[in-house]
Amino acid sequence: MNNLITYLLHYAKNHGISYAIVDSDLTNPSMSFHETNRMLTNVSWYNPVELTFIIDLEIRHLINGDSGDNVYTYSSSKGSQECTADKFSLKLLFDYLIKNADYFDEP
Repeated sequence: MNNLITYLLHYAKNHGISYAIVDSDLTNPSMSFHETNRMLTNVSWYNPVELTFIIDLEIRHLINGDSGDNVYTYSSSKGSQECTADKFSLKLLFDYLIKNADYFDEP
């Protein structure tokens, strides 16, 4: 696991979120379960560059108290729950970079 994923998992734990890391089929999505405040991350996801964002997004769904179970798909609906979770996810990644990067260039 890379440092950013470790950071995100510690962040989740520090916010009362439990998680399971699984090595499953390439097409089995990661998901979060509101009722148990738990997320499940498939580290064999077919597009591994998405894993960091997926973990970050599932954390936010749980912190937001988004209703029901949330399943990650690339084409997820862009409803209000998704937009709010996306915005927080970017903020959490930005905070990590500010704390851990040697330098930071603005686009």
